[in-house]
Amino acid sequence: MDTFRDKLIPVTSILAGVVVLWYVFAVILNAPFQRDLDRRAGETSTFSELIGKTLSQPKPTLPAPHQVAVNFFENTFLRPITSNRSLVYNAWVTLSSTLLGFAFGTALGII
Repeated sequence: MDTFRDKLIPVTSILAGVVVLWYVFAVILNAPFQRDLDRRAGETSTFSELIGKTLSQPKPTLPAPHQVAVNFFENTFLRPITSNRSLVYNAWVTLSSTLLGFAFGTALGII
């Protein structure tokens, strides 16, 4: 019989690998834009400064996981539910359309 640990370790390892790859690709994809910004500002960044700047860009090509988490929290919990930028509002719009389509499909299937 499999224990919980036997299932948890592989899943956690894969998730950790995905997050690490996400950070690596965020740096790779955001670095050209950051180098261009540095060049225009006449600055020279070390490798560690470049990594820090690529992970904190306001509008990155590929946002880092921590940026996605912050944006998710802000748009779910800090925006009014009636705002069209709220994830709760957009979830309701999607759910209502889905339920209406399901109701129409059921009604047409019965007829």
